[in-house]
Amino acid sequence: QLPTMLARRPIFRNGLAALAWRAAPAAKPRHGSFWLRAGHARSFCTESSTSSTASAAASMDALQDLLKPGRVHDVINPRLVPLDGDEPSWVSDSGQQLSQAERAELQSLCEQLQHDWQAEVAVVVLDSLAEDVNPTGFAAALLNFWGVGDKRLHTGVLVMLLIGQRRLEMRTGYGAARVLPPAVLKTLQHEHMAPHLQAGRTGRALCEGLRGIIATLESTAPKHWRRGTQIVGERNRHGFGGGQTPIDEFLPKDDKM
Repeated sequence: QLPTMLARRPIFRNGLAALAWRAAPAAKPRHGSFWLRAGHARSFCTESSTSSTASAAASMDALQDLLKPGRVHDVINPRLVPLDGDEPSWVSDSGQQLSQAERAELQSLCEQLQHDWQAEVAVVVLDSLAEDVNPTGFAAALLNFWGVGDKRLHTGVLVMLLIGQRRLEMRTGYGAARVLPPAVLKTLQHEHMAPHLQAGRTGRALCEGLRGIIATLESTAPKHWRRGTQIVGERNRHGFGGGQTPIDEFLPKDDKM
């Protein structure tokens, strides 16, 4: 279950926001239920043969890469591998931690934003990241790897929820940071998302966050960002528009400088 209390003050800097919250007591791992619900395996843990054991171990390793990725390449890209149906999606939920109805609502909101604005939002829901991975840096790297947002305006937003780590990351592209600066992201998280996360309403929290982003664009975004009659441009190889975000703060520092 999701936590009931915030653990510490949110972290906000340079076009991103991070929110962490305290875990609820006696929370139980749900990896097995995710695995079975996804329909990938049924009884691999009951097999007694050596080959079956090895196969189960390999399957669990692959599952861990999906639910706890250590590289951006390991995150399922919903534009290329949609979970529900055959149409490209904006929501990556490899562990099926959201209901199909919640994913459909998020998809509708992302489509609405992309239809009305020269902008893109990608939502990623994971159990957690690998232990040695910085979530804020990972969010920035994933936005750049996929290229979320318009390649000219850099109006991409990546919303990443790490349920096992009780952490919410919001990263904006170069252009989107003008309209969604840290102060605005802080308000979105605390007023629109945190109350639902505290109550265990994961899907509702994400939907309210997207509605807040859309409302902010409607009230403060430059007029030339509106889609109007402009046709959606050519997609990059990942299925996004090609937007980028700063990553200098996450690069290794040269000790000689």
